[in-house]
Amino acid sequence: MDGTGSRALFSSPYGVVAGSNDVVYVSDYHNNMIRAITYKGVVTTLAGGVYGYMDGPGAVAQFNSPNGLALDSTGILYVADYQNNVVRCIDIKTST
Repeated sequence: MDGTGSRALFSSPYGVVAGSNDVVYVSDYHNNMIRAITYKGVVTTLAGGVYGYMDGPGAVAQFNSPNGLALDSTGILYVADYQNNVVRCIDIKTST
């Protein structure tokens, strides 16, 4: 569940990477989501939320146990989509 501070809920947060935009990105393994946390503690869902495999923006995207994350200097967030056996990309410049 998205929210601020302790109101936000995760189910097995796994990968964590800090962006240069004062946002921390977290793979929420069992919720099949990629989450963003602002420096003020506001948690939002960047992508995913449904178990499966589908490319697309925001909630259209589907993951199956996302875990490792990496962020490059151009603003591409790489997601190890564990059970789908693929590496997915999210352009955080257009997603946040």
